[in-house]
Amino acid sequence: MKKIIYAGDTLITGDDIAAAVLRSGKALAEVGAAEMVEIPVMDDGGELHVVTLLIGPSSQIVVSDVATGHPELVDEAVVAKLDDLAQQRSPQAVPADEPLQPPWADEL
Repeated sequence: MKKIIYAGDTLITGDDIAAAVLRSGKALAEVGAAEMVEIPVMDDGGELHVVTLLIGPSSQIVVSDVATGHPELVDEAVVAKLDDLAQQRSPQAVPADEPLQPPWADEL
């Protein structure tokens, strides 16, 4: 399990979920964008909750290991959604031999 420290709060979530939050936050920061994302977290008693994080260029997120005594929190759909966000927002390289065209150029 992982402990995410975000905005002065500590959130406990699964390893893959925490890694996906970092990947999407990095991608958003690289393009100067922000998004709200929802992730499952576990409280001290093992009860599950959903929290909303605003991640982007100014997010200060720390992730570290934590022992909880509870089974690993897994949510493949959340990880996939965060990874899709990261992939969509990652800067895309344009080959040097292709001219840059704005998205509306096809309408001319």
